[in-house]
Amino acid sequence: MNNLFDALPDTDTEDASDEASDDEASDEASDDDESEDIDNADTDEVEDDGIRLDNNENEDDDVDDDKALAEIRKLQDTTDFLIPLLNFNRVVREIAAKYKTDLRFTKNAILALQTEAEAHVISIFELSQKLALHAKRVGVQPKDITLAVHVRNM
Repeated sequence: MNNLFDALPDTDTEDASDEASDDEASDEASDDDESEDIDNADTDEVEDDGIRLDNNENEDDDVDDDKALAEIRKLQDTTDFLIPLLNFNRVVREIAAKYKTDLRFTKNAILALQTEAEAHVISIFELSQKLALHAKRVGVQPKDITLAVHVRNM
């Protein structure tokens, strides 16, 4: 009994031999439908108007979107630096060494430089996002960042 309706008696006035052959035909058809359902379940592909979609990709995209949103929320809640302090310190000292060899920096000076550097980078990213939206695009492209830098330097 694959279907609830198979258990119900037919109300038609056909003879018993026709009913038996119809029941066998419907059982074979339902078996074919089940095998097709199993085949579709194995491949995770759905055919809609001749277009084949892969359900796993859509689910992966949703998972990636959720992870990205969770990371954005986590970063917005914190006031920590985005650039690790030791790496920023090393870059500052490398740049300073090109101009003068025996420079020393206090911790507050490095923190002030890092605060302003991150604020500047964030403002450029915010402006580049606005430029991308103005161009009716969702994603930021390198040309948006270049234009944002040019606008900030005006």
